[in-house]
Amino acid sequence: MPVTSETGKCPFGLCDGSGIIWVPEQNGGYPCRCMELQNMEKKLSFAHIPKEFSHIRVNDFDIERYQEAESRQVAYTAKKVAIRYIEGFAEMERLGKGLYFYSRERGSGKTMLTMGLLAAFTKGGLRPFAFKCGPDYIDPMFHTRVIGAPAK
Repeated sequence: MPVTSETGKCPFGLCDGSGIIWVPEQNGGYPCRCMELQNMEKKLSFAHIPKEFSHIRVNDFDIERYQEAESRQVAYTAKKVAIRYIEGFAEMERLGKGLYFYSRERGSGKTMLTMGLLAAFTKGGLRPFAFKCGPDYIDPMFHTRVIGAPAK
């Protein structure tokens, strides 16, 4: 939960909501973790990314939106792989296995699945990092909205 001027509270309980942790003995302070959240929220507000994207789950990926049977089958497989990756993440991490979505088609669901994965890992207490390759600058902002940290 980001700090807002309305609440004036730090979501981490580390500062007074100003974004600075005051150290009286040093007559100064240092940035709180909530300052990064405040800055991220400001940037995200300019991107006009709906907050509902932060609640997307892999199961929200609707394979029925694909009209062709072959496309539906590919989408079904991608969704199944994503779910299995989440369920078996401890083993995947141990093996150093990652997950990569690729499609030549825009609107194929790559971002939706990625956001579902990021949300699942974040809700599971992990701090995932998302990486985006390509000319699109919007996806990393979506990723940032979901994980609460800047994407790369």
